[in-house]
Formats: sequence, structure tokens, C-alpha cells
Amino acid sequence: MAMIERMILAAAAVVCSTAWAGNLGGTAEVTGSGADYRVVLTNTSPVHWEDVLVIINSSLVCKTPFVMAEGRDAIPLSTCDGAQPSGLIESIKVQTKQGELDVSGSGAGSTPRADGSTSGGAAVGSTGGGSGEMKGGFAVNGFGPARQVKIRNRSSFTWTGCTVVLNGKYRNSMARIAAGDTDAEPLHQFKAGGEIITSNKTISSAKITCKQGSTSLRKF
Repeated sequence: MAMIERMILAAAAVVCSTAWAGNLGGTAEVTGSGADYRVVLTNTSPVHWEDVLVIINSSLVCKTPFVMAEGRDAIPLSTCDGAQPSGLIESIKVQTKQGELDVSGSGAGSTPRADGSTSGGAAVGSTGGGSGEMKGGFAVNGFGPARQVKIRNRSSFTWTGCTVVLNGKYRNSMARIAAGDTDAEPLHQFKAGGEIITSNKTISSAKITCKQGSTSLRKF
């Protein structure tokens, strides 16, 4: 894929739904390198976003069912429909049941670096302070209603404001995981919209997105 400009955009939305009476706020950014380009959504609203569509350069459409209130999600561009962007990102529009973000045009003059990043912000998979890559693992333990998901932070820095996605679908938030620590959440806390994950479900993958970045977790 041609080099893509990385940009961080923030906006207040005009609400299109009566489900939430205030403004919808958040950020959108395209980041990564090589085959790992993605759009990262940060929901700064006090409400969950549902049925989320992200339209990049009016031609590429990305989908995710849910972004938690004050949470984050990352969508690989390779999973999106339409023409992959090349060169500058001119617009990102986010549409949800709760409202819209129109972040068109901001940062269009930035120049990408050779590594695919631009002059602002921290790349997904790294910390804002440059402390290194996010590294971690997951395990599922227990039986029946007592099953739980363990998330281990193998990085040298604390993760905060995290969203964990199991099997690419079921989501739950985790506020903080200190460097070197392992935290656990009941499996039934992970949901896809209103659908709760079943206690006998096989968990084949886990991904975590935090304020510090995003990474796929390996089983331990």
C-alpha cells in the first residue's frame, strides 16, 4: 500500500439521534505502516457508539458494531470495503446511531515520513511517551459461569482506558493494567451489542486497544 498520512482529528458532532441529547465527541486517526494500516477511533462521549461506519476519503467504508463510552477501537483498513487511500487522508466521517463526527479536511497538508507516520502523535502499538511497543497475552480459565479472561501486560508501561475484543466481536472495557501485571474479567462481561458471550464459547483471539496503543494478544 502506498504511504498513508497519519493524522489525528477531533470534532464535536451534530447529533442525529434522540438517544443522546448532547454532542458526540471523539477523535479519528489513520496510522500504521506496511500492511498494518488502521483507523483508530476514540470515543470521548459518555455514551457508547453503536453500528459505527467510518468513511475515509469518501471511498473507503469501515465498520465496527460498538465503541465503548470513553473507549477506543482500531479497524484494520484491509478489512474495509472500497478503494484503499493512497497519499493524503482528506476526510474521515464517523456515523453512529448516536450521531456523527465530520472531521473532513484537517491536517491534509501534513507530509508522511518514510516509515508511514507523520509529525504528530504516537503510532498505534507504541506509547505516547515513546516507551516502546505494547506487548501482552491472554488466557481463559475456569468453567461455566465462573470462566474468566486474563489479560497480561508484558510492556514496560501501564495501559489505561482499554477495550478488549474477543474473537473480533465481543467487547469489554478495562480501566488500567499496570506494567507486568495480569488482570481478569468474567467472560460474561464481554458483549457484542446486546449479545452476551456464552460460557462455553471457544476464545481464539484477543485484541486490546488502550490510550497507549493497540496490539493483538497471544495466548499464554
